[in-house]
Amino acid sequence: MRLTNLNIEVPRRPERRELDTHWAAIQQRLSSALAEQVPAESSVAYVDYPIHGNTGDQMLMLGTEEWFRRSRFRVIGRWHVDNFRFPDLPPETIIICHAGGNMGDLYRYQRHREAIVRAYPDHRIVFLPQTIFYRSRDRLRQTADLLRRHDDLHLFVREQNSYELADSELDTTTLTLVPDIASFLYPVCETLDCRGPKTTGRYDVLYLMRRDWEWTAVTPIPKRSRFARPPDVLSVINPLRGGGSPMSDPGSQNATCIDWHETAPLEMYQAWTSLAAVFLVGRMLPARWFHRRWERLARRMFVRGVHAIQGAECLVTNRLHAHLLASMVGTPSIVLDNSYGKCSAYFDTWHSDLSFARFFDQGIVKPDELFTGIPRDVTRELTESGGNDVS
Repeated sequence: MRLTNLNIEVPRRPERRELDTHWAAIQQRLSSALAEQVPAESSVAYVDYPIHGNTGDQMLMLGTEEWFRRSRFRVIGRWHVDNFRFPDLPPETIIICHAGGNMGDLYRYQRHREAIVRAYPDHRIVFLPQTIFYRSRDRLRQTADLLRRHDDLHLFVREQNSYELADSELDTTTLTLVPDIASFLYPVCETLDCRGPKTTGRYDVLYLMRRDWEWTAVTPIPKRSRFARPPDVLSVINPLRGGGSPMSDPGSQNATCIDWHETAPLEMYQAWTSLAAVFLVGRMLPARWFHRRWERLARRMFVRGVHAIQGAECLVTNRLHAHLLASMVGTPSIVLDNSYGKCSAYFDTWHSDLSFARFFDQGIVKPDELFTGIPRDVTRELTESGGNDVS
């Protein structure tokens, strides 16, 4: 099958043995590197787990929990940024900070992470695999000045660009390049129970496209005259925000265009309600009680995402974790970039040799100099809006 609107051939569907071989190598590299800093059966505290409607971040959290299970850690607590009260922690406890694309000055999580570094100078702190992006060199210098003062801080990054940035600008105890922590979810239907009613149809092509502050003015968004199903609130708001360049209609293929939120609209509403609850009264609720309820919802959101991607003959996406999930369930994928090169950097580092995935270069300018990677209009919107959708 060929996508005429992108002028690209759809990759073939992989065999199970190909998936097993690829993900076994990825998981081995990831687990052995993490074990050097967080040995099996360690006592850990998990900080900054995500609460919002981005299934990609739920994959990061669930992948982290799978790593905890395999490593037989003793988890003494799990906290979101809004219910962490900086408790006294036993000296042997290793503080684990959530993974993702949130190290930088786009989102609020980095400032909270830095507050943890200040508050626990004598604990080992581990930043799980990150993509790093700063718009401000001054803000990067502030981060670097703080991190270098901690004697037991270990930074994992998930693609080569972030590794080179951290190697030249940051001074942590150790710096290690590893794959994304969601890799521990493979094989997804054995790791997590993916049974349940299918809420999405079957399509030749599924466009799962982010339409938030990480898209760009050159992101090709297929035209659509109506929503694929009753829309969530973000799908109503985001088209009004501008940005994105409509591509020609996908021709004869049976295609639909959605975002993560539309794979699980009911759960998305519950997710944003949960975020409001933890923001307003999170510190008055038992952290363990809140996390258990959130994890059950996150699992349902993830399963909805699995069903959506499994139901497609091909996935086209500018969301990194949609591509990762497609590569786990065997759906061929065509990967586009986000606003600052996160998707292309990860693809080039770990997935460029996959026969069942292709990268489509839509013309996003890749900067030679740091901090110029976001187009001016996107930078303005990021500055004005903020947000939580960070995977």
